[in-house]
Amino acid sequence: MKSQLKILVFFMFLVITGVVFPYYTRWLFGTEVDVMTDKIKFWYAISPETAPLEKVAFPYENIRAAVFVKYDGNQLTSGIVFNLYPPIPGGVVSREESDEGIPFETRIRWDNQEPVKVKFFQPVLSKMILFDRKITIEIVNKLMKHNTLIVELDWLLWGVKHFKFSLDGSKDAISQVLRKIKK
Repeated sequence: MKSQLKILVFFMFLVITGVVFPYYTRWLFGTEVDVMTDKIKFWYAISPETAPLEKVAFPYENIRAAVFVKYDGNQLTSGIVFNLYPPIPGGVVSREESDEGIPFETRIRWDNQEPVKVKFFQPVLSKMILFDRKITIEIVNKLMKHNTLIVELDWLLWGVKHFKFSLDGSKDAISQVLRKIKK
């Protein structure tokens, strides 16, 4: 009885803290289906989850992220999805008010190459950040070509954090998404 209570408390903790995030070791291909129409809303490829390389203070100590590529029948997008709403980014490149989100610039690194600056966009009230649409095709091609991606995020109040993503299996999973564009 006591062990069952401990298990129940543990699962309640996972649900309340948002720690529940799919665990896998290679990139996956999948679809999101509209429950009401049974029609596919989008196709996606997603990396295994990763934690930041540095410790993060409360309430983000359990934050995890995954890189994704998505095609909704009209537009190809790529970005990073988090299990929690991420903090506000530093490096904001536009001070203009936007109802859509926050554009910001940060560094990324492919394998052992030199870091490069790229633009991201964080939609309002979203658990994801998106690569700038102008570089989506370039990013998708690099995701398929390289072995690792490190993303540096300068979060206001939480400081600079790095996420290192495995790209093992990305070529196969992303290729399945790209085949949907050609149909």
